[in-house]
Amino acid sequence: MPTRTPRETVEGFLAATIGEDPGALADFYAPHVVIEMPFAPPELYPARTETTREELRSRFRAGAAVRRYETVRDVRLHETGDPELVVAEYTLDGRLLAGDAPFTLSFAMFLTIRDGHILHSRDYADPLAGAKALGRLPELLTALGAPAPGPDPTTASPAGVVSGEDRIAVTDLLALHGHLTDAGELDRLDEVFSSDVVYDLTGLTPARGTLHGLDALVDAAHALGPANPVGHHVTNTVVRAGEHADRAYARSKGIGVMADGTSGSVTYDDTLVRGPRGWRVTHRRITSR
Repeated sequence: MPTRTPRETVEGFLAATIGEDPGALADFYAPHVVIEMPFAPPELYPARTETTREELRSRFRAGAAVRRYETVRDVRLHETGDPELVVAEYTLDGRLLAGDAPFTLSFAMFLTIRDGHILHSRDYADPLAGAKALGRLPELLTALGAPAPGPDPTTASPAGVVSGEDRIAVTDLLALHGHLTDAGELDRLDEVFSSDVVYDLTGLTPARGTLHGLDALVDAAHALGPANPVGHHVTNTVVRAGEHADRAYARSKGIGVMADGTSGSVTYDDTLVRGPRGWRVTHRRITSR
């Protein structure tokens, strides 16, 4: 069977964006791929990602638990002097599953394609619209130094009310993190965090930066090894309602006990979103106290 041309590859990719299986998008990528997002806020998205086709497939399917793309329009494909390079301009209309809120994203992508598969992409998009589509607008505004639209968990609740059932579920979820980490069950952290979680450690140790994605969080825990606390104790959890019924904010205190018996205190500020598998932390900021 003849190999797809670069133009045919992009056309198939765009069609798959609104297809039944979001994971099918990965079939248009090479086994190993580089994705660059030059204008992305580093607090939310890495500027450069080297990943695999199957990791992308998992990421695309995980994203479908949060949002759904419905239409692709205003498509303009530009073939260049480089036979492997295609520039794609297009707009996606979609809907956040939580709250049924619509969103629109416009893209310009520079795609290097060889043997019918995307080897490298350089993506330009509106970071504000992207954060909204990912349900991360509060985190983006915080990263830019602006007040987040969500409430401070220690202040009065907004119009929405957290039910007793949801309050218990969120509190149990935050406690579960300590149990799983202390037991070394890092493969179960997807029971606490979303696959695209943003884990901000700059308030703990600036050099640690911000981790993007559950895989990065697990890898960092493995890398710390014996430097990890042997006991994570979460207490004083306060839960407040978000802008809609499937979003909540929590602030809690954490006490970490080290192997040598020393201890330290931190504050956890969490954004949580409810999806098909229940509540998950999508953003965590840790501040030392």
